Amino acid sequence: MKFFGLHLQKLVNTEHARGVRIERDDFLLSPTELLPPPTVQGRVRALEVTDSEIVQTFAPDSSHPAPHLLEPPLPKAENYMFFRKGVLRFGKLTMEDTDLLIVDAEPRDRFDFWLDRYNEQLVAGYSRNTRDHGLIVMMPDFGKVRGER
Repeated sequence: MKFFGLHLQKLVNTEHARGVRIERDDFLLSPTELLPPPTVQGRVRALEVTDSEIVQTFAPDSSHPAPHLLEPPLPKAENYMFFRKGVLRFGKLTMEDTDLLIVDAEPRDRFDFWLDRYNEQLVAGYSRNTRDHGLIVMMPDFGKVRGER
């Protein structure tokens, strides 16, 4: 590229990319901006880059008091995602003052969840409401829904 007088900055458009910019031939990543909402605050404690993913581990932000620990409605749940407070929208459903627990239907292995195709997992699982108007979703692994395993 040097021979032709080209730089990545001229070849790659990062105008709409979150947390990525290019200066000459260097990719500059902003770890906290790479993540989609909700906003994550804290210092990056560890960073692992592989050929297929970037794994970021954050240390707590010492300038803000630590929030109280969330207690999911199923205390014995394994392999789960728990969303509390704020507004959450997925598909046609919008939850205000969110109380959503998504649980791996088969907790013996890791939870194979794919955000871009979550509806296939949602349809293959089941859900129930809680007494305080929350929602618990039991969801099979994506690979099992797709018949890959």
